[in-house]
Amino acid sequence: MQRCNRMARHVWLDRYSVATIEDARDLASQWLWTCSSDQPNMGIGAIASVWKPRMAALYGIDTLRAAENFPVSGLRIGALARLIRAMALTRKAVALANLRLGQLPEAWARVSAAACAEIIAGQHAAHFIVDVLQGGGMAGGPCGGRIAV
Repeated sequence: MQRCNRMARHVWLDRYSVATIEDARDLASQWLWTCSSDQPNMGIGAIASVWKPRMAALYGIDTLRAAENFPVSGLRIGALARLIRAMALTRKAVALANLRLGQLPEAWARVSAAACAEIIAGQHAAHFIVDVLQGGGMAGGPCGGRIAV
């Protein structure tokens, strides 16, 4: 996932302009499919995954793998509304701070803040699908928020 995050920041964010959160979601979804299918994770022997999240999902293949491979407690993190809200508040603050420091393009900060505002308002809890006790080095942790938010 880190490889995809780095590539997303330095390849498609520099190449494309996003005006709305919907544009960013579409672009992120397309990128995740490419990154996970056409450029498979070396950790799985460079085999393209046959697992494909639904296109409507706001998470990527690594999050789906983590949810399927590590159902430790049976309780999904999306059930913890206060935790999800706190993560979104933190992510929004980080985006705005990086914008002020000149480390994040305005369009990306705007889209990130809008996505966080939706999460803070209680939307999208169903897309935080990993187990609350899954701690696999962030393999799917709040990754649902990493690229989309």
